[in-house]
Order: sequence, then C-alpha cells, then structure tokens
Amino acid sequence: MYINSSMYGFINLSGDRQDNIHNSDFELWGSNGIIKYKGENTVASNNKYLVMVRGIDTAASSLLENITIKGIEEIQKVQGSVVLIDKEKEEILLYRDPTGRLPLYWNIEKGILKWSAQLKDLISEKSRLNREYFRQYFIGSGLVDLWEETPYVNISRVPRGQTIIFRDACRIKEQKNNNFQPMQGLHNINDKEIHQEYINLLNTTIRKHKETSALFEMSGGLDSTGLVIANSYSKHKNDQATTLTFQKYSDCNEHFSAELTASKCNLPWNPINADSLMPLSHILDMNLEHNPDEPSPDLCFYPWRLAIFDKAKELGINTIISGYGGDELLEGNRCYIADYLKKGKILLSWKHSMNIARQNSIFGLSAWYYFKSYGIYPALGKQQHPSVFSAWDPSIHDRFLLSDYMENVELVGHLKEKMYKKINSIKLQTEYSTQLARELSTVFLPYGVVDTIGKDYSIEFSFPYLDKRLIEFVLGLPHRHCIDMQGRKLLTQRAFYEYFQQGFKRQQGNYYRLTFKALQQYWGDIYKLIINSPLCELGVISKEKTIAFLEKWKCGKEVNSTRSLWALLAACLWVKNVTSLGGIKV
Repeated sequence: MYINSSMYGFINLSGDRQDNIHNSDFELWGSNGIIKYKGENTVASNNKYLVMVRGIDTAASSLLENITIKGIEEIQKVQGSVVLIDKEKEEILLYRDPTGRLPLYWNIEKGILKWSAQLKDLISEKSRLNREYFRQYFIGSGLVDLWEETPYVNISRVPRGQTIIFRDACRIKEQKNNNFQPMQGLHNINDKEIHQEYINLLNTTIRKHKETSALFEMSGGLDSTGLVIANSYSKHKNDQATTLTFQKYSDCNEHFSAELTASKCNLPWNPINADSLMPLSHILDMNLEHNPDEPSPDLCFYPWRLAIFDKAKELGINTIISGYGGDELLEGNRCYIADYLKKGKILLSWKHSMNIARQNSIFGLSAWYYFKSYGIYPALGKQQHPSVFSAWDPSIHDRFLLSDYMENVELVGHLKEKMYKKINSIKLQTEYSTQLARELSTVFLPYGVVDTIGKDYSIEFSFPYLDKRLIEFVLGLPHRHCIDMQGRKLLTQRAFYEYFQQGFKRQQGNYYRLTFKALQQYWGDIYKLIINSPLCELGVISKEKTIAFLEKWKCGKEVNSTRSLWALLAACLWVKNVTSLGGIKV
C-alpha cells in the first residue's frame, strides 16, 4: 500500500495484504487537499482497521475509535469520504456520504485497486472519454453524481450516498446505499424551539468552515440573508460580504437587499461590478489550471466565481460562504397531500388542495389539479409530465430530459430509465420527505469549479445549507415548517421574523436575459466550440441538432430548459480544455 501527498493510493489485493499495510506509509487528504482540515489527523490505524477520512469536521482517530467500539456503521455519521481497510477480513471499504460534498474515485488495473479524491490522479495515457457518462450528463442536465460513470472509461466514482466493499482480488463484494437519516421526535417540539435549533445549526455549520473570518457571497434572496443573520449571533467582527452588481443590466441587480442586510448585521459590504463578467466571456482565455475534474453547468459562470475569489484574496480572507443549496433544502414540496391520502385522510387532502388553489389562483390551476398531481399520482407512484416546462416541479414531474441536441434517442431513453431506478431507490418514511431527499440528492454541484479555483487560491468555498446534520434536521420536520398553502421557505422567514419585519424585501435579478445576451455576444466562438467538439465525434450530440438548438436560443426562443443549455455549453468547453492540455483521446 502506498499513498502520496497528491491524495492517491493503491493496494494489490492479490498479494500479501498484511505486509502491504503500514500506518507510516499514509499521507492522504492532508494539507494538500482541497478542503482545509482543522484538528486531528486524517489517517489512523490499529490492529484491526486502518481508516482514512476526508471529512468535514471529522478526525480519523475519533472515527477509528468509534468503529472499533460500535462497528463500521459509524462511518455513516461522516460528512465526506472514507477509505476503510479491514485487516482481519482483508476487505477495503469506500464510502461517500449522501451530501456528495467530497468526491472519491477508483479504478482497477492489473489486479491493483487505486483510489483518489481527485480524478486526475487516476488518469493515464490510455484514458479515453466515456460516451455513456456524457449521455447521462446530458439527460440529467449536468447531474452525474449518483452514478458510477466518470468522464473517462475504466475510472469509476463512489456515487454519493453509497458504500462499495472490495475483496478477493479486487472484486466488488457488496454495494450499499446510505440515505439521509431524518432526525426523530421533532413533531413534539414547539415552534420556538424548532426555530432556535435551526438558528443554532446554521451558526454551527458556518463556524465549522471559517477560521478567523469569512466572505459571505450575498444576493437579494432569503438563503444568503438567513446565513448572514445567523452568523450575526456569534463573533463576526472580521467577516465581510460581497455581491455582484450590474449597471449596464440594472434589472439583474440584487444589491439593495444585500446591502441592507449587510448593514443591519454590521458586515462591511463590497460590491463587485459584473458588467464585464458575462457568462461564457472566458470561452477563449480561461485558465486551464482551473478546469475541474468533471464538467459542470457552473463552468459557464466561471467569470463570476473567479471575481468572488479575487475579492476574498484582496480582503485577505480564506473562506467564502455561499447560500447555494437553500432552495433544495428549504422550499419543501406539496406531496404531503399524498401522505394524507395514504393515511386515509381524503377530506383533509381535498381541503388542502382547495386552499392551495384558492391561495394561488393567479396560476389558474384547480383544486383537482393539486389533489391529483400532489396526492393521487405520488401515492400510486405514477410518473407525470408537465404540460409546459414553466409548470415543471421535480417533486412530481419527470426529472430527466432528452434534450433536442442528443444523438441516438432510443439508446438514451433506456439509459434514462436506468437513471430513474437510482433516484427511485431513495425512499424515506413519507412521500414528502422522500421527494425532499431526492431533490437534495440531485443538487447541481458547483463544487468542482470552485474547489479547483480554491485550491489555486488557498481559499475554501463552503455551503452551509448542505451540511448533513442540518439536512437531517429539516428532513425530520413536519412539512408545515417549510411550506404551507401560501408560501415556501417558511422556516427561514419565521426563525428570523423580527429581522424581516424591518424592511427586508426579496430581490430576484433577471439573469435569464443574460442567457440570450451571452449567446448573441459570443456566437462565433460558441459555434466553433460546437462544430469542433469531440462530443460530436463520440456520437453523444449531433452537430446539426446542436446548432439548430442554439440558434433558436439565440433568437430568444427557449428550447428544453436553461439547465440543458448551460449543461451543453459547459461540457463542450470542458472537453475542449481537457483535450487542449493533451494526453486525452476520444
């Protein structure tokens, strides 16, 4: 067994395993890792186990002690990735928690199992782009994290929320799903206590990540506002805030609410003029060292991410905190109507449906629509399709799209069904919590982009709303804490009620217009990017279909969704960057 400082390891399972295991050989996920670790070591060993942890607020020595006393199920309490070697059973266990925050990859070559927290450590001169991975990527509009495939043939990931156990000359012995475990007993706690615990959990997860100070990335919405207010309850004298502002595109501005919140919470506010930071403006001159391990729709917004890092560096701050993930965690869903039906409470289900229809009459949807869509169909486990995409709701509608630019639609359709089986394997006690957990498992992770930049800058990008303990708290709450007939994100609004009575108003920038502007402004470069893309040669996308798809967008017509558009452009840019670096063949 050998692991070096590039966060890479291997073991020859067909040889003398015991002789290959020496604690002094391990230097995994330490100071050279993407995430900065505080406290004890990340590797620990005794006579029975050797454990390596790349986790948030988790020490390897503590985990080893818990595993030795209570069993290997203790790894499921870790938010992160774990490699565990059972010396007695001669097994290797690779674990990744359901938040998916920290990746873990593996492959087997000539009887040797290799693993790494960075995909590039496993790439060789023989590596080829993986056709099936990119098909999954496009079906999921950028989502790939629940499946084994990676951009390269013969390199696999540990999917988020899964454990893989190896033994007997590197054969997979077992694969287990690790779902979120909702906190129990919250139905019996009063609202005041619920709100206080929510604030405490937010504050705790913020403190986990920042050292002496943090830069809060703020918008005009509830999520970043909630984090800044929660942070104000503890020491924050060195913290600061920043917001992207626009003069040329004034309807994209969210600065009023952001500046107001920062002022009320005593945070210096640092606006960044983003007029010149158009999405895709980096299409020709992106720093290739910042190309992430995998493509991500967020790659299209690289100029915005880089500007935030530059501001943090200018201010001498080494932690950036983002409200990303708040939508998926806090909006709730209306599938509680199905839960009432399953309990035989038909009249209560109908009453809720009527109240929702009345409170949301502006949408022109009947009580029968809500009763059928959020009650009958989910209770029966039947899939639904939205009449128009603007009515799309992932809790009840088809999560995956076959975008117009894809090749081999019949084959892709079969792959889509395979992907659905994985999503549908996530099941909790209620339909409401099941759909919430599935939504959290399909969060579109910008981690690869910001982690790659962060490693270069020695700055960590953190997402408190995707903290495992906070998620399991929210999953255990009755639905009324997050959603009612009128509104969503009630937990934040009610927990910080006093603040929101002081003049705060949500601001939502019209970023949608920037989509069309970017396509028009960089059309020539985008056209070349597509027609020269190896993804056409691979047979994943059609050159002709893709150009037709983009031309419609350029003319102001939305096709499929903005998610499918950004996923397409990001993948083509990522492949261009990878092949420009050399060594990767189609």
